[in-house]
Amino acid sequence: MAREKLHEENLIVETPDISLGALHNERTAGLDVAYFGVGVGAVAALVAALQKPELVYTVACQGGRVDLARDILPEVKPPVLLTVAGQDGAIKQINEEAVDMLKVEHRLVVVPQASSSFAEQHELDTVARRLRHWLSHRMQGTANPHPVTTI
Repeated sequence: MAREKLHEENLIVETPDISLGALHNERTAGLDVAYFGVGVGAVAALVAALQKPELVYTVACQGGRVDLARDILPEVKPPVLLTVAGQDGAIKQINEEAVDMLKVEHRLVVVPQASSSFAEQHELDTVARRLRHWLSHRMQGTANPHPVTTI
């Protein structure tokens, strides 16, 4: 396991090398790699992508506490999708600030009617559609020129 200490919060994120192991499995070796993290899991996804940027095609974070990764955000290489609930003001602001730190292709998607847990089925479906769209374009290498989207 790789460990990365994120200084401001004294948070230690452990990112298992599961996906890297999959790259050496003959059944999965040719597949593209993307990381998805929710909440604090977004930090783990960003750290893992930073460790092997040449192998990771994209990172997607939902309601992510990306403020805990502020020191590494400028170093992230794969494109990043940030999805936040419009009704979660604190997390929305955190992600809006993170956009300014990212130096790679990125998109911030605000789902206006969603609560912080995305408990509403319609809003969760919206997130799933946006994620599927993002992944399908990134895994095929098609860039999207619009960095901020409100659904």
